[in-house]
Amino acid sequence: MLFPNAHTHHSSENPCEIVSIRPYENTTNYFSVGIHPWFISEENLPLELAFVDEKSTSTYCLAIGECGLDTVCNTDFNVQKKAFQAQIELAKKHNKPIVIHNVRSHIEIQKTLLQNQFSQAVVFHGFVYKESIATFVLQAKNNVLSFGKALIHNESTQKTFISIPNNRFLLETDDDAISIEEIYHKAAELKQIELELLMEIQLESFRTVFGVSPKNM
Repeated sequence: MLFPNAHTHHSSENPCEIVSIRPYENTTNYFSVGIHPWFISEENLPLELAFVDEKSTSTYCLAIGECGLDTVCNTDFNVQKKAFQAQIELAKKHNKPIVIHNVRSHIEIQKTLLQNQFSQAVVFHGFVYKESIATFVLQAKNNVLSFGKALIHNESTQKTFISIPNNRFLLETDDDAISIEEIYHKAAELKQIELELLMEIQLESFRTVFGVSPKNM
């Protein structure tokens, strides 16, 4: 069985995963590359953006990110916005979707995307917010939500997940010590659908968002 993993920080033997890497890292897997808000250095930003630009030309690069905004971390918010803006421009340049890191910043993130007329897919990864926030984010037709470990234990996230359309979500492991198979089984249980149907839905969502089918990865 194929278990597409839309976002992970750990390479595995799963042929259907997208590994999130930082600008100076490398992988032999399909990957996304970006400057995470936690690790932005204003001094190193031009060089790291150049790395992202270069790596984005690879056929194995399926997205820019993770990138975004985080009101809780120590990085200056104005510097975060500068880095996010620059990565939106790179995603537009290379015609790539964006993987979003969002901590209490969904309004500012969506405002920035709209201002830049970003039309590619936008993946709000590691989504853990209430249904009202999910409804706001999904007003933009190119946005999707990606769910991970929180589906296993977080009742609020479970309620949000159940409420959203089946063609507007992806599944991921992120940086957690959990198998993608466990997340799929829980997702199928919550949606009250057969695992095989969930697989078909995810295969189509993967193709729509990233432009490739896991069958061909």
